[in-house]
Amino acid sequence: MQSEVIDDILSVEDEAAKIIEDAEKEAQSIINDAHQKAAAEINAAIAQSARDGQASLEEAERAMNEHLQELQEKLDDPAKAPDLPEDLVERASDRIVSRILSTGSRNA
Repeated sequence: MQSEVIDDILSVEDEAAKIIEDAEKEAQSIINDAHQKAAAEINAAIAQSARDGQASLEEAERAMNEHLQELQEKLDDPAKAPDLPEDLVERASDRIVSRILSTGSRNA
């Protein structure tokens, strides 16, 4: 009878050890799955950020090219050039003339 009780105890201990082992394997599997899902979500977020950044860059380049085109059109067509105050034009022309004259006297 005692041997039966001992066998039952050992059997219960073996069963408990098996339950613990299975639980540890299941826990490790759950952790691995969570890591894989987290890595996939992080990679997806990184890829989306890269796409968003590229789209922003392309939009900025498009806006810059439009602005440069507008400026070039203004340079090519004096009628589209902004009106400058007369005193500003006068001062600029005086400075240009002064520089030309001072350069001419140095070269003479």
